[in-house]
Amino acid sequence: MELILTARIKHRGNIGTAYPIAPNLLLTARHVIEAVDWQSGESITVEWPAIKDSNDKPLTATVNGIAYDGEGPAEDIKSKCDLVVLYCDLPSEIKTKPAESILASRLFVARTGWQTAGYPNVTGNCMESTTGKFGADLEKPEVKLTLDDTIDPTVAQANGLQNGWGGMSGAPVFDLASGKIQAIITDHNQWMQKQLIGVSIPYLINHSQRFREVTGIESHAQRHQKFIAEQKQQIFNVLSKMPNEEILFKELADQLKLKLPNTTSKKNLYDRLLEVFEIDELAVLDILLYAGSGALKQDAGDTVRHKLIDLFYFFARLMTPESAVPKQVLIKLSVYSAMATELSLSAIYGTNPDFVFREGEVRGKHAIDATVITRETGWDTEAFKKDAVESIHTAIHKLPPTKHLGNFERRKLNAVIKQRQDPALNQLYRLELNLGDPKLLNNPLQEEVNCQALSAADCLPDLPIVYYGEAEAEKEAELSAKFEELFNILETSQPST
Repeated sequence: MELILTARIKHRGNIGTAYPIAPNLLLTARHVIEAVDWQSGESITVEWPAIKDSNDKPLTATVNGIAYDGEGPAEDIKSKCDLVVLYCDLPSEIKTKPAESILASRLFVARTGWQTAGYPNVTGNCMESTTGKFGADLEKPEVKLTLDDTIDPTVAQANGLQNGWGGMSGAPVFDLASGKIQAIITDHNQWMQKQLIGVSIPYLINHSQRFREVTGIESHAQRHQKFIAEQKQQIFNVLSKMPNEEILFKELADQLKLKLPNTTSKKNLYDRLLEVFEIDELAVLDILLYAGSGALKQDAGDTVRHKLIDLFYFFARLMTPESAVPKQVLIKLSVYSAMATELSLSAIYGTNPDFVFREGEVRGKHAIDATVITRETGWDTEAFKKDAVESIHTAIHKLPPTKHLGNFERRKLNAVIKQRQDPALNQLYRLELNLGDPKLLNNPLQEEVNCQALSAADCLPDLPIVYYGEAEAEKEAELSAKFEELFNILETSQPST
């Protein structure tokens, strides 16, 4: 969180707060600038009191106009959100990251911590930082923000101040766990007593096409299109590396009734498989199963096995529907099986799926089943956190911890979890809770307070907790059967030792 980048915005003596979200964009509350007469040439000055220019004066910039004011195709965001994005050529001293790395697209967890900074009247419009906790209205355009503390208005009012926290409008609200902006303050009443109101940034990202366009953040549809293109490219890469004489290549060509002179292009095979896929998604998996079975009877080596697995996984992943589910701490999926859970999560996180066949079920290789966490007699929240973190440490490192996992060890474990979500490392650890499993009816992870405790900033904020098992995706049962047949073929074709 770079609170020092929080800017003071001025117009006709009025003060507000803004935050740079790109090299030429500022985020603030709409009512801070709604009195500006742009047509007559009025301008707005923005300054950073904590950053000095070469003359030892506060760094300044001029706002050039409005980039986003809540309007978009077929949507009425403007009436719901007191938020505006301004064009502003920022000074070179203000170093910003892409908006996507500054603004949060995933929902925060209710009652976790936030921090903000702005320029209230009570401090003479000098920067003031304050903290609090998010309310429970996670999926609404406006969110509630409760304060940890505020300033007693008695002394300030005696000195003539009637609106001590005026100037905080537009202040960025950072989620302490992620360090990203989850909201901006829009309604703070006169003294920021008990509760504030903010505009939800994840709501805007998920509901406003225009906001995404202005900030350069991709939509779910754009991400899904990129995801599909990446899967097809990976399929082509696998096929293009197969020699024509390789047994799996020959078996695939035979299943597709393609002739194989030495000059046959790998692209012919690729195009034909995609053509079959477009007609019948499951049929292409049958072709892979038949070809793989035939090839493994002749050559059960690792090369054939790995290529068969890769092709099967990539085509199965192409069947994953576009999802509006964002990355967030608690993910609720409309799928029935652990297999479909792995496919869905790989699409959300941009990783390649990785499966194992365990206890009669195909599931994600790095899934941590919620059954590792059980309810103990006399358990309180702190005891739950201690036991849960130890269980997760054991599941990830394959060894129980040798000492108590304090704050340092928890942060380190969380860093490992977050680091391995990178597609290059491809180890998507998460807790999975099958809501359809009667054995998990009393699992502590069904209680929100326990999920909040585990995902708190001082615990494991980057470990997803995933619910599934109460709904079924289209063709999921048929796809599950294909996966089990794949593992049956792989198991029965194991070379003898």
